Amino acid sequence: LELGPVLTALVMSGRIGSSIAAQIATMKEKEEIDAMTVLDLPPLRYLAAPRILVGLFALPVLTTISCFLAYVGAWGVCVIGLGVTSYTFLSGSKLFFSSYDLFVMEIKAFVFGMLISLLGYYHGIHAGGGAKGVGEATMKSVVSSSVMILLFDFLIAFLLLRRSGS
Repeated sequence: LELGPVLTALVMSGRIGSSIAAQIATMKEKEEIDAMTVLDLPPLRYLAAPRILVGLFALPVLTTISCFLAYVGAWGVCVIGLGVTSYTFLSGSKLFFSSYDLFVMEIKAFVFGMLISLLGYYHGIHAGGGAKGVGEATMKSVVSSSVMILLFDFLIAFLLLRRSGS
């Protein structure tokens, strides 16, 4: 449950963060964002807010699915590959599993989803000109998201898991 949110977020930063940055940078390049401003449509409200909301709620769902599949995979390896009984696997996993771990996992996924969306939007809106600017925005989005995910993983684990005694 510690590694699930991080790996899911790193994959999603490459997929979703770069997509957001490329989309926003392309809109900036084609002057669509300037047109929105002229029409008195705030880009932050119409472009950033939906992407951030989706990031906030989609990544926790994806993280839950990935951790569940990892648990099922671990069960399969132990039962089928190593000959451990299902009862032994389940009773052994109860020793190292608590509901507080699920809480921390979802908090991490929530924060990571927000980071990926915010950084994708930020790098897209601040992209330079041309196709080169779009490419640089996507690269900066993935790199900064990856670094921030690792940094915030440490901070959240330090703050939340230190108090639980885990």
